[in-house]
Amino acid sequence: MQVLIFGDNILYRYGGAEKSAYLLTDYLQRLCGLEVRVISGRSDHLDKNLDKYPYKNIEEMDFFFNRQFPYFKYWVNSIIYKRNFKKKSSGLLLAQSSAAPMAINSFNGPSVYFVRDELSLNINRCYEKRLKKRIKFSIRRLIDYPFFMHYSAENRKAMGKANLIVANSRYMADRVRQEFGCDKIIALSTVDIGSLDSIKTPPVSERPYITLVGSSEVKGISIFKRIARLLPRYKFLLIGRSYSHHTEGNITYHGFVNDIVELFRKTRILLVPSVWIEAFGRVSVEAQALGIPVIVSRRGGLPETVPSAEYTVSDYRNADVWIKKILWVLDDYENHSKKAREYIAKFGLDKQMETLFKAIYDATGLRLK
Repeated sequence: MQVLIFGDNILYRYGGAEKSAYLLTDYLQRLCGLEVRVISGRSDHLDKNLDKYPYKNIEEMDFFFNRQFPYFKYWVNSIIYKRNFKKKSSGLLLAQSSAAPMAINSFNGPSVYFVRDELSLNINRCYEKRLKKRIKFSIRRLIDYPFFMHYSAENRKAMGKANLIVANSRYMADRVRQEFGCDKIIALSTVDIGSLDSIKTPPVSERPYITLVGSSEVKGISIFKRIARLLPRYKFLLIGRSYSHHTEGNITYHGFVNDIVELFRKTRILLVPSVWIEAFGRVSVEAQALGIPVIVSRRGGLPETVPSAEYTVSDYRNADVWIKKILWVLDDYENHSKKAREYIAKFGLDKQMETLFKAIYDATGLRLK
């Protein structure tokens, strides 16, 4: 049996969703002995220096790209590529990303829809605080609105057509049930903490940074910078794809790296002050697997990635609340580090794959292992 895995940026080392897809592909090929074909958009527009995952069997599509009008982009690509998926009628389709509805609705065989962000909930929200940017977003959204309505209808259809929906958190699973009335859904996060178990981080004294991973406003960049200004005695590390390596005040900026562990070796605490609805928090899980305490916004599925509500911030735009949490962790660091490692033990990849394969068998009758 052939397994098709599709995502518009799935070939590239772009983010957590793409990393999850690579882990799944590798597991299916290496441990299940299955034939896996990966289908991805060609995304040189993201970053010409963006590295690719070493897939063995890859089909690239020249997607039309438009950052300003994403739903118009979907409409154009669906016209061009629906015929491509109609021809692929054998095997099992596993699809993710904003282009997933196009593939699922056209594919004639069984399919699984991996829901990994709020866009899959038909949410199109502005998180910019500056008035000028909010006005620009509103104008673009108005122009893109007919295509957003088309995407929403396509997405709802895909939710109904897919044999199984896999959400990456309990929060997302609940939202899908509420928004689309789907009950053929499981909550599952594809994180390989086993590969991190043997990695030893340097002593705390050699890990000076309070770190954030992300370069967009939705990741809480403004909040992070306010916290840094209010804690001038501490060092902060901001990791993002758009940054060049330099230091401003007590904040060091660093470009994105393929192996995030390299920068986690310098991290004492990880902050995830996201303002949008994070479906999950892969970096939160990976950091805690290395014994790094994590504090997150109480948004979306982020609270599921930390040991208790004590490590969450409900008033997530308030820098003073974040500072209290940071000082609380630093005051009893070893204890918080131990709690992080103990909690994260439940995110074992083998256990996650076993759950996924059983759900796929129950939904489609297809046995993957």
